[in-house]
Amino acid sequence: MVLYNLAIPGEAYYSYVKSENYDDLHYVREKSIYDNFIRAYEHFPKGKYFGQFGSAHIHQKYIIDYMYGKGRFGIYLNQEDSPVKGKVLSIKYGYKDSCYLAKEPDVQRGKYQYREETSASHLNNMRILERYLDKDITIFKLNGKGSSFKEELYFVQDPNGGVTTDYFQYIVVNKGFRSNNSF
Repeated sequence: MVLYNLAIPGEAYYSYVKSENYDDLHYVREKSIYDNFIRAYEHFPKGKYFGQFGSAHIHQKYIIDYMYGKGRFGIYLNQEDSPVKGKVLSIKYGYKDSCYLAKEPDVQRGKYQYREETSASHLNNMRILERYLDKDITIFKLNGKGSSFKEELYFVQDPNGGVTTDYFQYIVVNKGFRSNNSF
């Protein structure tokens, strides 16, 4: 399994280079993440699993972006033939007054330059949550009893209809985070 996980990124990149189609890279990558999960699940079918992925991977419903119509890990996990269909919980991260370390190539010196940039929140309608952000990290359960997020659509960038909890069920907002230093 370890060797397989090492080979797949190369296969995804080769697929991209061969076709010069960036969409192929995303498709192969998302499908590979799912296939790796299924391989582990078949070997260890009992218990609960946790994975930490970026927001591009966790949506359980299609959003209208460069991956529209292509599977994402969260969508694959909830598809009809998935052994974990209906048992998936996605947590979306958001940021308020936070920064990250951006990387850009320095062609003349043959390496990368780093600079601190303000993080995008990755959440529409962030103002709805702002009055509750009294800590560095705040978690919001969106799928609780009587939650309006099960009936309305908030926070999703480029939504494809539905309600918030069709896409993810929790939000974690990080407030005031600074970037790390580069080595």
